Order: sequence, then structure tokens, then C-alpha cells
Amino acid sequence: MIFPTVLEAIQAERYRQSLQWGGPEHDDEHAPLEWLGFIQKQVNRMAEDSGFSAEMRIIKIAALAIAALECCERAKERGIPWTGSDSI
Repeated sequence: MIFPTVLEAIQAERYRQSLQWGGPEHDDEHAPLEWLGFIQKQVNRMAEDSGFSAEMRIIKIAALAIAALECCERAKERGIPWTGSDSI
């Protein structure tokens, strides 16, 4: 079972990211491998102990994964393949 507070934290972080970066219009400019790079950057920062708690980094990673999946779903709705390093 996923605790509601965990999902709320991920949802809040996703909302914050969307406001910061410009929402779907910006997100849809990124290919799958770019999303993996964004996630890897957060993993690296967690390993470097750059000031955020491990919990906060994992919330950021989860929110980025959701953003990537949202991007994938929008691409599928438009009939655009979402694979590899191709930009949408």
C-alpha cells in the first residue's frame, strides 16, 4: 500500500516542477533518454548528498518519472512514437 502522504508529496513536487519549467508544452520537447538523464541527475545528486534528504530526492525522481509518463501518454494520444532519443 502506498501511503497518501507519499502520493501527496510526489503530486506537490510534480506541480512545483510543472510551474518551474512551463508544463506540458515544455515537457513534450523531451525524448525518453532526456527524461532518463534528468532522473540520473537527481540520483547523482542524492549520491553526492547535495543538501536535500534522500527522501526528497526520491520524491523528485518519482515526480520526474510521472512527468515522463505523462509526456509518453500525450505523444501516444497524438499518434507520435515515443522511443529512444528522438525528440517529439
